Amino acid sequence: MIQIKITDPKVTNRKKNITFKDVYINEDGVLMDENGSVGEQLKPELPEGVEYFTFKLSFELPDEADDDNDGAPRGYDDLDLE
Repeated sequence: MIQIKITDPKVTNRKKNITFKDVYINEDGVLMDENGSVGEQLKPELPEGVEYFTFKLSFELPDEADDDNDGAPRGYDDLDLE
């Protein structure tokens, strides 16, 4: 499913947010959703002149106790915080 939201300018420039939900990678390595290729759906929504862009992936992770670092964020185990 694709969601498109255009935000009117406030303090920052006007921008367009595009959200894909329930995306997966098929056996050919193509990002897909229930409507097909994410790239094919995204291309016509890009503003004129945009060829390269950055996107961010977000995943919900299960809660896991990490006994090795006493609850400190990963990568901080070597810091002496006492």
